[in-house]
Amino acid sequence: TYLVKTQCAKDLYNPNDLSLIPTYALNLDEPPEKRWSHIVINYKDQLENLFDYFRQNQNQYKIFLDNNNQNLDKLAESFPEPYRQEILGMSNATGIGVEDFMLLNVFYELSSSCSSIVAQDFQGEIFLARNLDFGLLLGWDTRNDTWMTTQLLRKLTINLFFYRENQLLFKSTTLVGFVGLLTGLKPNKYSLSINQRKDNVPGIAGIFSWVAGNSMNASWVTLLGREVFEQDLNYLEVVDRLSQTVLLAPVYYIIAGTNEFQGAVVTRNQTDLLDLWILGSNNSWFLGQTNYDRWKAPLAIDDRRTPIYVCMNDYGRENLSFDSLFNVLSTQPVLNKLTIHTTLIKVRTGQYESYFQECKTPCPLF
Repeated sequence: TYLVKTQCAKDLYNPNDLSLIPTYALNLDEPPEKRWSHIVINYKDQLENLFDYFRQNQNQYKIFLDNNNQNLDKLAESFPEPYRQEILGMSNATGIGVEDFMLLNVFYELSSSCSSIVAQDFQGEIFLARNLDFGLLLGWDTRNDTWMTTQLLRKLTINLFFYRENQLLFKSTTLVGFVGLLTGLKPNKYSLSINQRKDNVPGIAGIFSWVAGNSMNASWVTLLGREVFEQDLNYLEVVDRLSQTVLLAPVYYIIAGTNEFQGAVVTRNQTDLLDLWILGSNNSWFLGQTNYDRWKAPLAIDDRRTPIYVCMNDYGRENLSFDSLFNVLSTQPVLNKLTIHTTLIKVRTGQYESYFQECKTPCPLF
């Protein structure tokens, strides 16, 4: 039963008119503390604006900013390597405190809403597309009619291409200073997007368990995403790794491969695989995942799932392309005031496009 009336967006995909996200290279052969320096120095003002906003609105972030940053300091001391060294290097390059970068790197667990689609055309070509939404209830900007944190994060959004031994290892779209992976492509191998999942045991509980020294054998959901891209794995190995690894937070991993029906949504809590949803099951040619378990109805005030299904079927499998996927992800409320960017991926060819998105008023708040 559809919860909302959907009017699918049309004719919005025109790369020449869209705002392309800037691209930087990160060399994994460099020492971790040096890898980000050439990037963060260009974004020092934007980072300071974000962190100043955090500090000025401590009531929204008090769970971490209380006690003189004690929780963030403990987290920085125990954060996994080499990511800890990368964060220390960014702090040294900009003169910005380590605790600020740490808050950015746990931000995914605090406020994120995303929409992802994995789909296959009649030729067996696999696509992955996603909207990244960030900043729910974290300060309304009355002048610009949007979420303040979303605006600040949009100015920190980049494409980051990872290299090793002068060879492209993988592509991603991320935030300056964020060392995990939210969206990634290993050309001609696999692609991944990560959506936050709400559960009875929230991600924030896993972070505090880590700080207390009780969950040191668990993996951070976005760091695990980056780890699988730095290793030489195939699609099935990636699905298995993301399905079985003990995690700090519940999550949806949306994975696309290169062969027919190599698409999956892995639904996880901290310890268990709850559901493995496979492309092609029940004759499906696409899977659409937001932030709700597929066997449960989404909240009526946050039903992005229905527009995805209505518009994907409206365009049809015969018209599956970057054009149709961009329009689906530009349909309100899939596109909303929290949306920062849209990424479009064709796994086999390595085609990767990422564009800033901003939903003009009138537009759903989330």
